[in-house]
Amino acid sequence: MAEPEPEVIQAAPFKITISTGGGFAGSVSGCTLGSDGLVVYWDKRGLAPESIRWKVVAGRSPILEFRRLLETGGALNMTLRETGNMTTEVNLELPDTLRIWSWPGNGPSETTPEPFRTWYSQVEAFCQSLSPARTKPTAPLDSAIAKPHAEPDGK
Repeated sequence: MAEPEPEVIQAAPFKITISTGGGFAGSVSGCTLGSDGLVVYWDKRGLAPESIRWKVVAGRSPILEFRRLLETGGALNMTLRETGNMTTEVNLELPDTLRIWSWPGNGPSETTPEPFRTWYSQVEAFCQSLSPARTKPTAPLDSAIAKPHAEPDGK
């Protein structure tokens, strides 16, 4: 008799978003990592809609690892909701839950608690390393994903 095939368990989709901003103009920029491997860098100025600067498919493994590090580092047991003139925010969006952590300042500082101080810098560096301005795709990707977002008139 043949062995039964192992059951493949699909993880529920999730998104991790890191962002910083505020100040007089209310400008915020951030990076959203999807469990499907899609990484989106965006910015938002004041009341204007969010503007996508670039998108790239990075693969699922690093994003899954960032989630694991966030969860095992104790973030789920923390309530961190502080703001300032400039505010840094981390969101973990699960199918049934949105977790938000924030602290004053532009990114982590010496006073930012772990796991966020180390973790945020790692995620930020990962996002920056994917910027089309810094890297060239090694395999052809959909032009809407591999290149920075352009308006229909080419601007």
